[in-house]
Amino acid sequence: WVVIVSADVGAPTLREQDEAARQAAVRSAAEHPTVRAILEAFPGATIRAVRDPTQAGEPDVTAEAAALADEAPPETAEDE
Repeated sequence: WVVIVSADVGAPTLREQDEAARQAAVRSAAEHPTVRAILEAFPGATIRAVRDPTQAGEPDVTAEAAALADEAPPETAEDE
């Protein structure tokens, strides 16, 4: 390894690049007319993930649903 000290700004980290791509995907999805209508119909709703249907493989919806269930607020007597 060689370390060189420089005053130049380096490239974004891989994490920063991934986060920028995720944010761009969410912004793009939010601009879709159907998604916009859903977000307007359900105040407080947010886009949690954006999937690319062209990528190979099926998403693990069971694990994702379990994670969402863990985050859901507990039901009250008024909800029933």
